[in-house]
Amino acid sequence: MKPLVIMGATAVPEMIDLIRAINEAQPTFELYAILDDNPELANSTIEGIPVTGGLDSHTDHPGAQILFTIGNHESRFTRRAILDRLALPDERYATLIHPASNVYQSASIGAGSIIHFGAVVANGAKLGRWVEVLWNSIIGANATLEDGVKVASNVTTNSGVRAERFSYLAAASAIAEEVTIGAGAVVGMGSIVTRNVEPGAFVFGNPPRVLKKDQLPDGF
Repeated sequence: MKPLVIMGATAVPEMIDLIRAINEAQPTFELYAILDDNPELANSTIEGIPVTGGLDSHTDHPGAQILFTIGNHESRFTRRAILDRLALPDERYATLIHPASNVYQSASIGAGSIIHFGAVVANGAKLGRWVEVLWNSIIGANATLEDGVKVASNVTTNSGVRAERFSYLAAASAIAEEVTIGAGAVVGMGSIVTRNVEPGAFVFGNPPRVLKKDQLPDGF
């Protein structure tokens, strides 16, 4: 069993269920600590797992793998900054793949990525580091999801889609073939995207329109 520490308290209940499903198929992970910078969580427990310190206290757990679960579409730039600050090698990050997902043999999954129940990662798809694909989403053939991309539930990306670093695809959105979603962009819930989305843009609707555009931080 590999010792495992979760970074970020918000997603702990769903991660515990995912870890349980993996362990039922093949004993793999032993979750024993949570790290979170929220001082109100200090010395508390979540689902019976103790919060043992802030994020930087990963140094207290040198033999453990790290499951990085921090962030949503609003904190995508902060997630990148935290990962840069931690500067941990790829081998420290745990990769979790639900046994009821379908990852094709020709697909590749980067370190620290999380694939949930019912997700499909099709032939030739390439997922970078810290990618998360939620329930029943489909990553199409030869699609590329760069580092830090988050895919919510029931999303469909068709063949050849490229989602650049730390972009976010909200629930039930659909991305047409060969479309590129720019770095740090957000595709709103239920949107159907048939054209490229510029970096930092927040698009919503069918056809989607740009609701706002965030400036990418330096070095993003």
